[in-house]
Amino acid sequence: MALFSKDPKKSLGIDVGTTSIKVVELLQKEEGISLNNYGIASVKDITGKKMRTKSDGTGAFTSLTAIAETVEAILKEAKIKSKRSVFSIPDHSSFFTSFRVPKMKKSEVESAIQFQARQRVPLPLNEVTLDWQLTNVSEKNGEEMVEVLLLAVPNDAIRSYRGIAQKAGLEVGSLDAGAFGLARVYGEDGKTIVVVDVGDQTTTVNIIENEIPKYSHALDIAGKDFTEGIAILPEVDYNENEEEIASRVPRKIRKSLSEDLVNKVKEVCENYQRESEKEIDRVIITGGGANLEDVRDHFSENFSASVADPFEKLIYPDVLEPITDEISPLFSVAIGMALQGLKDKK
Repeated sequence: MALFSKDPKKSLGIDVGTTSIKVVELLQKEEGISLNNYGIASVKDITGKKMRTKSDGTGAFTSLTAIAETVEAILKEAKIKSKRSVFSIPDHSSFFTSFRVPKMKKSEVESAIQFQARQRVPLPLNEVTLDWQLTNVSEKNGEEMVEVLLLAVPNDAIRSYRGIAQKAGLEVGSLDAGAFGLARVYGEDGKTIVVVDVGDQTTTVNIIENEIPKYSHALDIAGKDFTEGIAILPEVDYNENEEEIASRVPRKIRKSLSEDLVNKVKEVCENYQRESEKEIDRVIITGGGANLEDVRDHFSENFSASVADPFEKLIYPDVLEPITDEISPLFSVAIGMALQGLKDKK
């Protein structure tokens, strides 16, 4: 997919979320990878239009032009000149799975993967684009097996993102699933990491083994439920006056939602541990919801979870230090995309 940028040292990562767009420009230096620039904006704030229709699995947008205008506004405000970009495709607009096949000749691999894809991908293969990589080699019943990581993206979603890039005056170096970006940022060799991405519309539980995304599961509790306060109705003693009720209902809702979210993540983790027979080494929370106090507290109490810091391994100006705690969880996926861009250019 990749044609290379004229500037081999820079990479632009773009994360088009359900409510905001995040852009990160990384620079490869001799001493490490530097945060060259970044920006974030809401499509509604820039254009007055909604960003996306209700998710239907295709990643359809209400207005490609509005999103492109927002991307352009971010690039202009941040004075970003890079044109070659890597866009993230949200997990609800893609499908990935892993499976093992017997070790075989390179010429036979594609046929085997196409056969497995027909069994596993929940969409007709003529409506998606497949990408895959071969990972671990293991042995089963005396036969060498190779693990395949398969990604399927609806063609409609690909056309949407390419349309956004074209309208924004950008070139698309590649498109990648958000889970893969998170794996690049938080994956650790020899460890199993759970990254809980609490977005505005959905929460995604991503399980990463040895720096490779192995499993992704979407939950229906997300940031919007905490801000709207309508997902769960608390028990209310109506003998209290309205002021007393009003003062404690939001807290009850947040607490109940946080507990429910933690319990659902626990269930996903326990099922994975049971099936894989592997222990989870670390839990990280990211996305806008990671900044919610109740979410942080409940995850910390139940998982000893830490809030994501995708800037941790980057070089960045000291002036950013006071605000990294607040903004860093928002940029995990965008940084993962930019890291892929640097990898493509090697």
